[in-house]
Amino acid sequence: MAIETPTVLSADCKMALADLLQLPSGQIISAWDAVRGNAAYDWHLFGAREVAVPVPLLADVQRRVLDRVLRTGPVSPAAYAGVPGRSYVAAAWRHLGGTGAETVVMDIAGAFGSTTYGHVRSALSRRLKHELWVLGLDSDDAKAVVQVIAHLVTVDMDGRSRQLPLGAPTSVALFNLVLLSLDGDLARWCVPRGIRYTRYVDDMVFSCSEGVPNQLEEFVEHNVERFRFRLNQNKTVRSAAGMGTVHGLVRTADGIVPGEGARRRFADNIQWHTRQAEDEATSEAHREKSRGFLKGLNTFLRQFYERQDLARPEMLKIHVPEGSTAASPLVDLLWE
Repeated sequence: MAIETPTVLSADCKMALADLLQLPSGQIISAWDAVRGNAAYDWHLFGAREVAVPVPLLADVQRRVLDRVLRTGPVSPAAYAGVPGRSYVAAAWRHLGGTGAETVVMDIAGAFGSTTYGHVRSALSRRLKHELWVLGLDSDDAKAVVQVIAHLVTVDMDGRSRQLPLGAPTSVALFNLVLLSLDGDLARWCVPRGIRYTRYVDDMVFSCSEGVPNQLEEFVEHNVERFRFRLNQNKTVRSAAGMGTVHGLVRTADGIVPGEGARRRFADNIQWHTRQAEDEATSEAHREKSRGFLKGLNTFLRQFYERQDLARPEMLKIHVPEGSTAASPLVDLLWE
C-alpha cells in the first residue's frame, strides 16, 4: 500500500480527530507536523536494537490513541501482551499448568519492523469504520483521518517505508490489532482439535495434552505468510509434555518457575541494580529507579517461589532497600 500523506486537512477532518482522541486539534496537528518533519523520535541503541522513543508531544498523542482507539476495540483472546489484566505469565500457565502438554513455540520474525504502513492503515481503517461513519465524514475526510493516525503511530525508515516504532506506547496494541484476523484464523483451526493457542507479541505458543498435530507448523507458516509476515524458523521448538519452555518459564516437579536463561538475566539485573541503589556517587533519581526495579522484580519472583512454597535460589534473593517510594517498573521482564 502506497504511503499517502494529505497536504491539507479540512475543518471536518480536524474536528473528527479532536473528537476521536479528545485532544485539541492544534495539539494533534503539531504532533503530526513533527512526524512529517522527522522530528518526532529520539533514537537509542538498546543492545542490538534501535529504539525509537517518541518526543513528549507525540508520546502524549500516542497514549490517547492507545486509550481512545486501540483499547476500546476488539481484542484477540490469544493476545497476552499489551492487554490490561493479561501477561506472559498468565499465557505460560495456560500451557504449562494442568497435567502437562506437548508444546510448539513459534516466532514471527522482526515483528515491529515487518509491520508496514499498509498493515497499520488497513487495521485502523477497519477499527474506525463505524466511528468515522457516525461522525458524518465523507470518504475523503475519513481516509485522511486514518492516514494521519497511521502516521502518528509509525516511524519513517529512510524515506522509503514506515514501521512500528519499538519505543512507542501504541506499538504492542497496534500489533495485536494488525494480527487480529490471523489470531482468529489460527484459533478456528486450533479449538476443534483441542489445541491451546496464545501469542505474546511475536511469540506464538501452541499446546495440547493429546499431542500437537504434525501439520501445525505448515499450517501456521502458510497463514503467517498470507498476512505478509514470516516465521523465524530457527526459533520453532516442539517439546514433549513437561519439557517445554514458554516465555522463559519451565515446569518442574515442584511447580512453574523461570528457566535457567531467565534466572541468569534476573541475577545480572539484581546485581546491577543493587550496586546502583547503594552507590552514593549515583544521582538520587537513578538510585530510586533501581530501588523501584528491585521492588518490582521481588514481587514478580514471589509468584513463582514463595506463593508455591518453593525455596528461592540464592542468586535471586533480593534485599529491598527500606523507605523506597519508587513504583514498580512498567516493563516486561522476560520478553527480549
